[in-house]
Amino acid sequence: MRTRYQHGTIELKERARGPAIWQFRWRDKTGKRMSEEIGTTSKYQTRSAVDRCSKVAYLRMKINSDQPAVPGERFGVVLERYVQAEIPKRFSTKHAYLSYINNHIRPKWGEFSLTQVKPLAVRDWLKAILDKKRQASIGQQNERSYQRAHASDLRLRHAVGVPAPGP
Repeated sequence: MRTRYQHGTIELKERARGPAIWQFRWRDKTGKRMSEEIGTTSKYQTRSAVDRCSKVAYLRMKINSDQPAVPGERFGVVLERYVQAEIPKRFSTKHAYLSYINNHIRPKWGEFSLTQVKPLAVRDWLKAILDKKRQASIGQQNERSYQRAHASDLRLRHAVGVPAPGP
């Protein structure tokens, strides 16, 4: 028997109030029709924009979970699967992870296919981020060190009775 891969269908559903909504429709294993709302036309203006969104990719992966992986699967889809199923539940951890994913990882790696994401490239990218952070941290440390030294100097001058230098 041939394995079947469901692509689902994307439909535009008009509403009485508010903008129209994009809906993803498919059939489950028993043949029952299923649907899930993807977003409004103000968020996704075209059908191709909806087709490229990570939520649709995640749903396609979910409905075909018993099938082998789709060739050329994007890293953004894997991120979405992680966010939907495996992200820690603790608020602070979840908030921090989502911040990293949405502000750094997804913009950089989301559109790459899994075969394009190479360990060396990821390591170099992380190293560049850490180097930027380290440089910013050094500047802050130097400023704090100066402030501490200046405060100590003023306390010492006050204790000894030497006036502080003028402006």
